[in-house]
Amino acid sequence: MSTYEAGTLTVSVISLIVSASVMGLLIWQLRLLRRQVDDARTSLDISTSQAASENLRVRQSETLKFVATTLPEQNNLLNDVPQHESDVRYTGFLESALVPDSDNFHKLRRLMSYYEMLSAAVNMDVFDYAIIDRTMGARVKRTHRMYKPWVKAERIRLNRVRLYEELEMLATRLVEES
Repeated sequence: MSTYEAGTLTVSVISLIVSASVMGLLIWQLRLLRRQVDDARTSLDISTSQAASENLRVRQSETLKFVATTLPEQNNLLNDVPQHESDVRYTGFLESALVPDSDNFHKLRRLMSYYEMLSAAVNMDVFDYAIIDRTMGARVKRTHRMYKPWVKAERIRLNRVRLYEELEMLATRLVEES
């Protein structure tokens, strides 16, 4: 073997060793990167979960705050309107509420508008569904059921098929999930 061949062979072996070392270093770097990505993903999952829990807690707190602060208004609205079909005033109230601009019409419209606004907030996840279900669910379902004829008549009278639709959607969900 000539000196040239021996030198070439030595350079080739050294080149092979350097290439293997670089390849090993690259594999080690990729494993380290994968571990860092996994750690970042885990950290992000934990942060997302914590943020979701905090969001739920705040939404529930704000829902309870809304229910508590509007309780006097709810009581005033509910005192003006029969809340059970067995109430002796119910039939006469419903008949007179079907007359636009009557006193009972306005009382019922105020109550239904309150429930419509509340229902829209629940349906859009601004307010917490479970809290509303537990605190007001029965009243929402009962009011929707009792005054459905009035809602239908108002939809026809005003030519607004989506009138009180949010209330209807919430009441339907409350019935289906109970």
